[in-house]
Amino acid sequence: MGVDAGEQSLPIEVTMLGYFAVRRGDRAVTEDDGRTKKVWILMEYLLANRHSDISQDKLIEVLWEDVEKCDDPYHALKNLVYRARKMLSSLSDDKTEYIKFVRNTYRWNNDIPCTVDVEEFERYWSEASDKEKSIDERISLYEKALSIYGGEFLPKSSYVNWVIAKSSYYTSIYNECVLRVCSLLADTKR
Repeated sequence: MGVDAGEQSLPIEVTMLGYFAVRRGDRAVTEDDGRTKKVWILMEYLLANRHSDISQDKLIEVLWEDVEKCDDPYHALKNLVYRARKMLSSLSDDKTEYIKFVRNTYRWNNDIPCTVDVEEFERYWSEASDKEKSIDERISLYEKALSIYGGEFLPKSSYVNWVIAKSSYYTSIYNECVLRVCSLLADTKR
């Protein structure tokens, strides 16, 4: 099937707050698609760390973190990446490579325009914290951050160590946004 130029220009939209989904236009890969949990954890980890090269050893540590042993972890990882790529290929008709492998590391392909809700949430929070901005600007930015927060970070993976830490972090930012916007609203008698 030919490459649709409009489809190529559509950004990837990633949701991690409240549930996990990867969308491109009207196509989506969601945690409800019924794949094995390890494929989801792999995709979640690559997207949560999309600006980093991640070694095979680190991914193996993340995917088989507890007492669970894997006889051939490098082969198992290669198989999980293949399955994740196959799932992600449903987002477009072209041959887009969503997960890259370079020098024994994996990474999300950042050449594809991508918006991630946690990144937007953090950006609005950070901008709202700037006391040089007007109170109305700060209130607006806090409200934008709060509108993005759809719930706990990756709730279906809440038992995974790296998710637990990030979930606590995003929950603390959410609580801070609520307290600060309430304080600013009270200061302006709204």
